[in-house]
Amino acid sequence: MIEKVILTKVFISEKSKEGVPFVSKKTGKPFKKIGIMTTKHGEAWLSAFINSSDDLKNNWKVGDEVQVVVEKNGDWLNFTSPTNFDILKEKHYQLEDRVKLLEQVVNQLKSGVVKPQELPTITQDEQADIDSIPF
Repeated sequence: MIEKVILTKVFISEKSKEGVPFVSKKTGKPFKKIGIMTTKHGEAWLSAFINSSDDLKNNWKVGDEVQVVVEKNGDWLNFTSPTNFDILKEKHYQLEDRVKLLEQVVNQLKSGVVKPQELPTITQDEQADIDSIPF
């Protein structure tokens, strides 16, 4: 699940505590480790890897609002940046919820529980969301 979080601490390192540079055993390429704390997760550190100089995590700073996917790994919390698949999955769940709501309204209309004039109207924000759909 994609979470929007506000960063309260950011720590990025290219070296271990002993001063040894991080290098991938598989590829031989250098990488960085990033640790963050967020308003949502309190004093728990979330960690990830930075594998390229153009990774946006290189520029994260305290106060930034970012999107992350958090996974619990034993006692640790790891995070990744949302992939296109994560974003599509999130949209899919939102659309499923909206379809369920529409089905409930249609069933209420069919059964006479609700009359058409009693239905809520679409707000301007909801209409903007509908207008942004590309089909």
